[in-house]
Amino acid sequence: MAHERKRYLEPLLQKVLSMSPIAGVLGHRQVGKTTLLNQVCDHYYSLDKPEEQKQAQTDSELYLRSRAGKKVALDEVQTVPAIFKELKEWVRLHPKPGQFILSGSVRFTSRAEIKESLAGRILSLELLPMSIRELESEPNSKLLLQMLEASSFDRFLQELTLTTKEHQTKMKLIKLYVENGGLPGVCFIRDEKFRKLKIEEQIETILDRDLRLLLKTNLSLREIRGLLTALSQTQGQPLNISSLKVETQISSPTIKKLIYVLESLYIIRSISIEGSVKGQAIYFEDIAESNYFKREQPGLADTFDHLCFAQLRVPFHYQLGESTEIFQYRTRNGVCVPLCFRNKVGVLGVLPVNSKDSLNKALAGANSFLKTYSNSKVILTHLEHDQPKMLSKRVLLTSFTSLI
Repeated sequence: MAHERKRYLEPLLQKVLSMSPIAGVLGHRQVGKTTLLNQVCDHYYSLDKPEEQKQAQTDSELYLRSRAGKKVALDEVQTVPAIFKELKEWVRLHPKPGQFILSGSVRFTSRAEIKESLAGRILSLELLPMSIRELESEPNSKLLLQMLEASSFDRFLQELTLTTKEHQTKMKLIKLYVENGGLPGVCFIRDEKFRKLKIEEQIETILDRDLRLLLKTNLSLREIRGLLTALSQTQGQPLNISSLKVETQISSPTIKKLIYVLESLYIIRSISIEGSVKGQAIYFEDIAESNYFKREQPGLADTFDHLCFAQLRVPFHYQLGESTEIFQYRTRNGVCVPLCFRNKVGVLGVLPVNSKDSLNKALAGANSFLKTYSNSKVILTHLEHDQPKMLSKRVLLTSFTSLI
């Protein structure tokens, strides 16, 4: 497979450039930001390069003025915070759309000096790790969004029906994805040892350099990695700071700060928990990176929840306009719908089912969810090759391969 793909973010980026003088492209290191910028921009400069960084730090005003133009990309721009003050003044005097594309592997709002300078002057977009469809150069699916906004699942049954060959092909892609992840700078490396070395290298860069730009801490790299290992073990479950404190020997306030910073660096993502259980759950942005931290390599069934999160959020993420909220539903009696999508039209829950034996429990969970949220529906999904079935007007049972 060729290493370059047309990214789902590109048309959104072009749209933002037509409206705003500055567009932001943010995301995990190795997620493909530089490749995307080179496909879109007219001029490209990387502030990760020492000579560019030195010039920008020495005289930010001159640096910016000498590079200003149309679709000028400044990559890893968070390394020189001083340049944001100059950008603020520049776009005040020159408000024409489409001038600069700022890229970074740190959420700009996590740095006070950057947030203040860019307020109201930038529209930022986030580039996610590639999904299976994106890796296969297939168009972004609108299926889940249509399901969320439809009154019933019945009109989707034919579209969800797969042949045995289609199912088997997608299962092969799923297994490959769980092993390699979706970061282009990593997932195209076929040699397993080299791929793990690449993950190790980027983790060290993020934790020993990028993280310390956001948080002054005396914690060692080993201690921070220990927290990530602990988070990988409880992924998708309610976050328990007290348990993490015992396991990592890091204080509760520091753990909370680290979780905020790790999310700002696009290592993890937190989603809120609703129902009679409140809190938040953590997912790693990339599956291969998550598996790297786990003490034992998980099987496909063990990563199913994470796989659903990584793949099914994509159609909702890459849309302009009305945003879709992602959350989790839990109750004190053990009901869990781990992935839920909500917009102004309705609510859609996705409940992975690992075996036929757990179907009755899943149905009980689905019914609890449907009673809680009006205008809601639930998809029960599994990894088998069974044809889709409507269990009721608002409950669908279908293979995961039919959803991706």
